[in-house]
Amino acid sequence: MSRNRQSLKRKAAEMECQSSHTQFRDPNITKTHFTITSDTVSSTSTRTSILRKLGTATVPLVQLPPIIEQIPTVPEEPLLTRVWTFWISAQLLEDFEEKFEDLGDLILAYEADPGCGLPCACARDGHIASVQCHDCTSYRLSCAECFITTHINAPFHWAEVWDFEQEFFVRHNISALGHTIQLGHHGGACETPVGERLFTVVNTNGIHSCRLAFCGCYEARPDKIKQLMQARLFPATTRDPHTAFAINLLKEFHLHNLESKKAAYDYLGAIRRLSDNSFTADVPTNQNPYQAFLRVVRVFNFLTLRKRSGQLHEIDKVLSHRPKGNLLVWCPACPEAGFNSDPNCPKTPRDLRHLNQSQRTLDGNFQCNRFNKNSDPDDVSLCAGKGYFPLESDYKQYLAKIPHSTEKSTCNYLKAVNKQDKRKFKNMAVTGTVNCQCSHVFVLSCVDLHYGEKFANADKTLAMELEQHGRSIEEFDFTLRIEVEDVDEVTTYDIACEYFINLEERFKIHFPHLVPRLKKMRWGIPALHVQGHQDSCTYLFGTAYMDCVGHFHGETAEQYWPELNQLGPHTRQMNNGHRQDTMIIHHGDWNYKKSTQLASDLANEILEAKKKYIEKRNHFIGLSLSFRDRVPKWRAMSRTPSKVGKEAISVYKHKSTKVPSQTAIFQKMLNDNQMFAQTTIPKTRVAEFMDEGIKIQDLQRKIRTLISDTNEHDLMARRKEISLRSSKLRVRIDKWRKIQQQLCPMVGDKIAGQAVSASAPLVHEEMLYLPSDFPSEVEQRTLHLSNLAKEEIRWREGQAFDALRAIQNVVKTISALRGQKIKNDRQQKQNTRAGDNIAEAIKLRDQHMVSYEAARQSLISLNAVGNFQLLTETDLYTKPVLDKRRVGDSHHTDGALWRHPAMVLVEELQPEASSSNKQEEAVNPTIGTQMPKRKSGDRVQWFRAEAEMQRWQEQTEQKLAELLRTNRSFEKMEHTWTEMAAKSSEVRPGHTAYAKQKAAMYRRRAETAQKLIGDIGYSSLLEPNSSLVERVKQERKEEAEFIAKAISVSVA
Repeated sequence: MSRNRQSLKRKAAEMECQSSHTQFRDPNITKTHFTITSDTVSSTSTRTSILRKLGTATVPLVQLPPIIEQIPTVPEEPLLTRVWTFWISAQLLEDFEEKFEDLGDLILAYEADPGCGLPCACARDGHIASVQCHDCTSYRLSCAECFITTHINAPFHWAEVWDFEQEFFVRHNISALGHTIQLGHHGGACETPVGERLFTVVNTNGIHSCRLAFCGCYEARPDKIKQLMQARLFPATTRDPHTAFAINLLKEFHLHNLESKKAAYDYLGAIRRLSDNSFTADVPTNQNPYQAFLRVVRVFNFLTLRKRSGQLHEIDKVLSHRPKGNLLVWCPACPEAGFNSDPNCPKTPRDLRHLNQSQRTLDGNFQCNRFNKNSDPDDVSLCAGKGYFPLESDYKQYLAKIPHSTEKSTCNYLKAVNKQDKRKFKNMAVTGTVNCQCSHVFVLSCVDLHYGEKFANADKTLAMELEQHGRSIEEFDFTLRIEVEDVDEVTTYDIACEYFINLEERFKIHFPHLVPRLKKMRWGIPALHVQGHQDSCTYLFGTAYMDCVGHFHGETAEQYWPELNQLGPHTRQMNNGHRQDTMIIHHGDWNYKKSTQLASDLANEILEAKKKYIEKRNHFIGLSLSFRDRVPKWRAMSRTPSKVGKEAISVYKHKSTKVPSQTAIFQKMLNDNQMFAQTTIPKTRVAEFMDEGIKIQDLQRKIRTLISDTNEHDLMARRKEISLRSSKLRVRIDKWRKIQQQLCPMVGDKIAGQAVSASAPLVHEEMLYLPSDFPSEVEQRTLHLSNLAKEEIRWREGQAFDALRAIQNVVKTISALRGQKIKNDRQQKQNTRAGDNIAEAIKLRDQHMVSYEAARQSLISLNAVGNFQLLTETDLYTKPVLDKRRVGDSHHTDGALWRHPAMVLVEELQPEASSSNKQEEAVNPTIGTQMPKRKSGDRVQWFRAEAEMQRWQEQTEQKLAELLRTNRSFEKMEHTWTEMAAKSSEVRPGHTAYAKQKAAMYRRRAETAQKLIGDIGYSSLLEPNSSLVERVKQERKEEAEFIAKAISVSVA
C-alpha cells in the first residue's frame, strides 16, 4: 500500500476515534454492498460503512452518479461527515490501487496498434493501415487516404503515423499526408483555389503547420478574413494572414484566464507541448506565435465585450438612457431610472428611502499596478472610455488640473495612511486602482492611481459612476427626472471623514453638473475600517447608526480584491492600454457571475434578515421591559449625532467624562457589592427573621467557597479566616435559632435531631429549616409553616432579583476592566494588577450566580418559581457599552440576563407608598431596589439594541426591494433582447439567434427570481398593481403595535 494511502487510512481512523467521544457518534456498523460498473465488466465489493440508526430506521441512501451505486450517506454532523469523506476516498483509492497494473497496460496500449502493416479496411490495392487518430474516439487504424477522407472537416486532428523503422507512432499534420485545407466549400474541393500557402493554425490540441488555400470561385480577390472566420479561424492580422487561432482555442483561454488567471505565456507553452511532448524541441521556433496570440486575444476579448453588452445589436437604440457604446455589466438590483423602477411608487417616503437606495463603496487597491518601463505610448485601451476606466487622455488632462494638496488630517487613520512607506511605489508608473462598487459587489467604475491614493482619483471614480446614470438631471425628461431624484444616495469610503469635507467644492470646479446629486449623498466609513479611526468617527460615520441604510457594512469592495489581485503579476508587465482592457474583461466577468446568483443571494439575505430581526426585536423588548421607567424619556431623544469640538455627541456613546479608570471601575464594583450586603431592612419580627436567615445562608456559601479555594491553595491565613468566620457564623445561627423557636416551634425536633446525630453537620453545612427546606405542602401544613412560606416567597423573589442586578453590575464591570486592560495596561505590574482585578470580579460574579440559583431553587420548593429561569454563563454575554461598536456586533445578541423575564416584575412587586399602608410597607419591604441604577450604561445598551433591530428590519425591506428590482431588470432585459432579435435583418440570422438566446437566458432568470419571491412569501408583490411601500407601511404598523403592546409604552 502506498504511503499516501496509509496516511489517508490513518487520518480517517483518527477522525473516527475522535468522533467516538462525541454525542453524535453511534457505534452501529453494518456491511454494505456497492457495485462498480463499466462498459465491459462489473464487480461487487463489500465495504464496512457507517450507518447511523435513527430509531428503527437507518439514514436513507443517497443517489450518486452511475459509477458508484448504493453507497450510504451519514448524518450531517460535521465530524462524521469528515470521517465519511476520508473513508470513501480511501476506499475508492484502494480500488484503483488494485488496478494500477491493468490501467498502466491499457495506457501503454495506445502507443501501438497490432493492425499496423495490414491492409486498410478500404481494401484498395497497396493501401496499408498505418495512420491512427488519438483525437477521435475509437478511431480505426487506416491508410493515409482514408484518414484524410474521414477528417475532411476535422483537419486539425493529429495524424499518428507508424514509423516502420523506428517502430512507434510519429505525429504529423494532415498536410504531411498530402492534403491541402480548402476554405469556402465546407471541406470540399474548389475549382479555382487561390493563395495556397503554408499556414500556421493554433488549435486546442497544438500548433499546426499545414497547407491552406482560399476559394476564388466568387471573387477575383477573395476575402481571406471572411473565409477564415467562416472556418472558425481568427486571423492574426487583417492584411495578409499566415497565422490563425481557432475560435475554440480563444474561448477556452478566455475562460481559463477568467477563472484561474492563467497567463497567455503559460497557456501557449502548454499548447506547444501538446504539439509533441516527446520532441518539443523539434516544433519549429517560428511556430511560437506568442506576440500574435496576445494581440488576437485582446481583440477577441473586446469583440466579446461588444457582443455580450449588446453593442453589436445596437442596444443603445433600445436603452437610450444608458451611456452610448457602454460595455458595462450592470447591476440588476441597483436603482436605474427608466429601467427597473417601481411603477407603482413614483415617490418613496423619506422614512422608507432605503427601499430605493443606491449604495456605493470606494476603495483603493495597490496590487494591479504597472512597472515604469519602456512602453508604446500609442497602445491605448480598445474600450476608449466605454468600459470601467475613463479615456486615458481625458484622465491625464483632469489630473494635470489638480493642485498639490496641503490639507492636514485630523483623523488618526488618515495620518497613518499618509505615513505609509512610499518606497513600495518605486519604479511604478501606475501604483494601483480605485474602484467604485455597489453593495452587491458589482464593479461600477475604476481609475488608475499614480504614487498613492489621492482625493482626485476617488473624485473621478465617483463622477464616472454618477455619469453612468446621466451627466445631469436636466438631461432627462420629466418622468425620468422624478425617478432619478427619488433615488437615495449612500456612499462609504475608508477615509470619508476627511474626504467629504471639501468634496462639494472640488466637484463645483471639475464636475459642476453632478453637484445636485452630490448634495443629497450621505457618507459613511466601512465597518472594519472605522475601527482604526478615532472613536468619534464610529458615531458620525458608522453605518450601524445611520437610519435607512439596512445592514450596509460598506466593505463590499474588499470582497473583489482577492480575485483581482491574482492579475497583478500579469498586468504590471503590460502596456497600459492592454492592462486596462484585461482588467475590464475581468471586471465584467466578475459582474456577470454575480448576476447569475444575485436573486438567490438576495432571497437568502431576506430570510437571514428576518431571523435576525426577530432575535433583535425580542432582545429590544426585553431591555425595554427592564428599563420601562426610562424608555419614554429615551424615545424622545434625538438619534442624530453631533460634534462639539473634537468630541462626538451621540445617544449610542458614553460621555467621555463618565468613562472611569480601571481603578475607579473596580472600586465602584466593590462599593456596590458592599451596598448590596448592608442594605437597611425594616426590623419587624418576621422581617428580621427572614432577612437574617437568607444572610446566614449567604455566609454559609461564602465559607464553602473559601474551603474550596483552600483545597487548591492551602494557606495558613486562609485557614484562620475560615475558622474565624465559622465562629462568628455559629454565634449568629444560635441567636437566630431563638427567634425561630418562637415563630416555628414545630421544627424544634428537626433542629434537635440534626444537632445530636452521629454525623452532625459543620456550621457551613447546617440546615436552617426554613419553609423552602420542606418542599411538601403537607409537611409545611403539619409544621405550621404555610403562612411563613408565603412570606418567604416574597423574600426569595427579592433575593433573586437583587442577585440578577448584582450579576449585571459585575458583568459590565468585567467588560470594562478587560477593555481598560487592553487599551492602557502595558507593563507587567499593570497587567498583573488588572488581571487580579478581573479574576476577583469573576469570582464575585460566580458568588452572585450561586445566590440567584439558591433563591430560584427555594422558589421551586415553594412552587413559586414564576419567571425566574435557569441562568448559565452563556446568558451573561454582553457587548461592551463603554467602547465603540465592534465588527460583527450586529450578528451577536446580549445574553438572556439582560432581558430576563423576572426583571419586568419589579414595578408590580413594589407596594404603594401612602399613609394608609405604612405598617404594611414596614412588614413587606421594597423588593429588588437595593442595587444602584447604571443610567448611562443602560441608555447606551438600549439605544444600540434599538439600532440593531432597526437595521435588520430595514435590511429585510431593502433586500426585498432589491429582489423585486432584480426581477424587473431581468424582465426588461428579456424584452430588450427580444426587440433586438426582431429588428435584426434576415441576412444576419446569427444576430437574431444570439439575441433570442440572451432573451431566453433572462427569461429563465426572471422566472427563478419570481419563484424565489413566492417561496419567501411575497408572491402578492408580483401582481401588476401591488405596492411594496404600502406593504412595508402595513408591516411596520403591525410591528410597532406589537412592540408597544409588549412593553406597554405608547408609541409616539
